[in-house]
Amino acid sequence: MYPEGDHSLLEFIAKNIRYPISAQERKISGKVFIEATIDSRGNIKEAKILIGAHKDLDNEALRVVRLITKWLPELQNGIPVESSLTIPVSFKLN
Repeated sequence: MYPEGDHSLLEFIAKNIRYPISAQERKISGKVFIEATIDSRGNIKEAKILIGAHKDLDNEALRVVRLITKWLPELQNGIPVESSLTIPVSFKLN
């Protein structure tokens, strides 16, 4: 879980995302789904493309998710454990 909740996570992504110029020029948009493994200390252990949209969008989505340095780890019986989550990153042209 993102420390300040899902709304703050979406704000972080929106603030840090840079729509790839190559995708803008070719009017490419879409949604990328990133699977992230969070370790028991709240660090991203691994992040990978679960469902991609386009190579340039996929790479940018991965870059931004990897910027997130601290998560709240999942708790099982009050003990932090490693877990996976899916993060959608949308790219829309205005």
